[in-house]
Amino acid sequence: EGDGKPQVSRAMPLAVGGAANASWQAAPEEGEAAEGGTPKVETPPENVTGGKAQGSGEERELAAVQAGRRPRSAMLPTRSGKAGATSGLPPRPGSQSNRRGRLMPLVVAINSLEEAALEKAALAGAADVVCLTTSDPALLRTLGNATALIVLSLVDLPEELLDRIAPGALAVCISAMEEDADLELAEELGISCKHVGTELHREAADTAMALTLSLVRRTQTLSQAAALGGPLWAPTPLALQGCRRCAGMRMLLIMSGRGTGDVARELAVRARPFGFDISYVEAHPKEAPSDWAVEGAPKGVRQHRGGLLEAIAQADVVSMHCLLTERTGGFFGQACVDTLRVGALVVSVCSAELFDSRALKRALLEGRVGGV
Repeated sequence: EGDGKPQVSRAMPLAVGGAANASWQAAPEEGEAAEGGTPKVETPPENVTGGKAQGSGEERELAAVQAGRRPRSAMLPTRSGKAGATSGLPPRPGSQSNRRGRLMPLVVAINSLEEAALEKAALAGAADVVCLTTSDPALLRTLGNATALIVLSLVDLPEELLDRIAPGALAVCISAMEEDADLELAEELGISCKHVGTELHREAADTAMALTLSLVRRTQTLSQAAALGGPLWAPTPLALQGCRRCAGMRMLLIMSGRGTGDVARELAVRARPFGFDISYVEAHPKEAPSDWAVEGAPKGVRQHRGGLLEAIAQADVVSMHCLLTERTGGFFGQACVDTLRVGALVVSVCSAELFDSRALKRALLEGRVGGV
């Protein structure tokens, strides 16, 4: 001051682009201060209506960020391309915000065990995981907003649900038994598909073993008899009819396609201590050999050298371990069903499309098959 030069106050815009209607704050010269040591602050300009300049919504948000009143993440772009605080997008159904206030990707687990507890723990803070069943009406409303879905297999979903999946979504299938069919369907839907079935082969083997024991020991029938008022600890001879010992029973593993050996191997590990005599047969040894055709069968499992029908005719328990393909679809048909021994049991944790369901159901109702 006093040098005769006019004092110029350099105002710095706080809004992107320096819009004329933005808030302004004076930037004093270095070392320059008003009387009393307080920097000079220029009065915000008046707008054409005579009121204080307010600025656009994005400008006010950025000003709040620079002033420390709003986290910077609030101005990060969302999928709409606009800032999160001003995008106007409604929250997705079931979605939650993370600590920064941004909506997390929505992952839908369909018919998941334990309400997707493992998935929720693994994705905590990274994605919002919801667990729904195919019979839940909310699933129809939610699928269109899902970034990813976790399902046993895509081909098992009803068509009305498949139509709701958003293009570009990721489908994580926890079963590898229908991998080819899932990949083909995913391509038609315009979505990505990833199979992780090999990581759950122990769980699949647990289910196959539980189904086998339930049929052999008639545990479900005994439980139902007790629920209907029968003796709880002393079942009647009628309820025990058909109950057998596991020791000495012949279990046949029908194999076809790569990726089925892990489940079959784990099932053999569980069945041997019960006394089952375990063998396996290649359903399509030339066209679709299994893992065991290349790597060899595990210890305690012998390969049946005859044909498929011959192996089925000698088995007490038939366990299916085949991928669903154009060749294997419905291959366990009338000829295989007619070859089954009277009272034989059929167990499968694979696709139901491998069987001729009508032929199998007819044999079950006629008493020629002991259980399915």
